[in-house]
Amino acid sequence: MQIGWEIKDKTTLKAPPFPGVTNAVRRAYNNEAQFVEFVSNYIQNPTRIRARTKDMAIDRFGLMPNIGAKMSKEERETITKWMFNNVGLD
Repeated sequence: MQIGWEIKDKTTLKAPPFPGVTNAVRRAYNNEAQFVEFVSNYIQNPTRIRARTKDMAIDRFGLMPNIGAKMSKEERETITKWMFNNVGLD
């Protein structure tokens, strides 16, 4: 399944493009289990040191909020498995 992620006007971005970030994490953690573990933990406790985006992206957009703090483990795993298998794949 391919999702249209084309960004036409990059000047309006509020965060780094989702597919690019997903691909960067996928390169660092190239099997599903590692990817799911990293992202599940990161969305609960994002830190600059653990980030897989470039420093300039964090300087521009800031560190992402802990969007997974109120999610169950099952919810985080479901989302991150979907990301691994569907986002940023060409």
